[in-house]
Amino acid sequence: MKYNPEIHKRQSIRLKEYDYACNRAYFITICTFKKECIFGDIYNGKMSLKQNGNIAYEEWIQTEKIRHEIKLDEFIVMPNHIHGIIFIDQTDNTKNMGERRLPAGRQGSPLRMRTQS
Repeated sequence: MKYNPEIHKRQSIRLKEYDYACNRAYFITICTFKKECIFGDIYNGKMSLKQNGNIAYEEWIQTEKIRHEIKLDEFIVMPNHIHGIIFIDQTDNTKNMGERRLPAGRQGSPLRMRTQS
């Protein structure tokens, strides 16, 4: 069935009060646009990645390398989505939270980079 916004009322299942940047393990699902099978195909019960699937795989791996607060666990690239488990650990976030001083004459606390949740 094709997506119809009048029938399929998409709502976030996120908890409004929950801080999703806190130190925890998270199960992540990322779906392709219109659930198109652009990542690959399944042949004889095995996933065969297409070019886009290889890119998705490599970018998932890069997540841990460029975001020091993220540790990756198991993941799988499927034809139209990715499932993965990530751990957020910001106990030593000094690598990502470089402080900048305010210009002379400005009051307030030092600025910090935005959270990367």
